[in-house]
Formats: sequence, structure tokens, C-alpha cells
Amino acid sequence: MNRKLARSAFVAAVAAGLAVTTTSAHASDMDSWSLELRAHAHFEDYGEIVTIEDTAKDGRSAVVQVRYSGTEYKTYWNPNGVNSVRTINLSIPEMDEVWIRACSGEYSGYRIYVEECGYWKGGRA
Repeated sequence: MNRKLARSAFVAAVAAGLAVTTTSAHASDMDSWSLELRAHAHFEDYGEIVTIEDTAKDGRSAVVQVRYSGTEYKTYWNPNGVNSVRTINLSIPEMDEVWIRACSGEYSGYRIYVEECGYWKGGRA
């Protein structure tokens, strides 16, 4: 009887450990900064939320570029000035690859200073 109880406890502990590992492996929150630190982008996998923050008082707008579903490519602007944050609620299929990068640009002409964009950061929705 004790052997059965010990085996059941062991199986339950292993199953619980696998459940925790599986849940935490899905987390894909990520951050990207423009190279000149003028913009900060954040992706939160739970709910597919992207935020773009303007971090410099320089007259430029913060920009986030988002790639997902293999071919989708979107650009979102935050033209509201320094210390402002814009939140975008995306609709991306679960477990699709998502890539973000923060940039800065001139909102009036939709000109992105690509040479100052941060590195692409990737994860999953």
C-alpha cells in the first residue's frame, strides 16, 4: 500500500512540474529600444498588447514596427510627445511568431529614421 501511495505522489509531483514548465515556456513578453533611446516598444503575449513610448524630448515621434503571421507587417505611431505611451491591442493567432522593433520618426511625413531603429526582438503570441 505504501508503495502505491509513494508512486502516486511521485507521479503527481512530476505532472505538476510539467504543468508549471509548460505554462512558463509560453511567456514571450519582449522589449525593444531605438538605438538612440528615443523610443521604447513592449510586446505582451497575453492579449497581444503592444505599447510604444516616446522617451525623448526631441520633436520626433515614437514608432513600433510589428511583424507576425509570417507576412503581416504593421507600423504604429505615437505622435503625442515625450513620456506619452500608446497602447495597441493586436489580434494575432496563438503561438504565431511576433517580432517588434522601436524606431523614431517624423509623424507629419511618416518618415522613419531606419538607421536608428532598435534590433528586432522576437517571441510568440
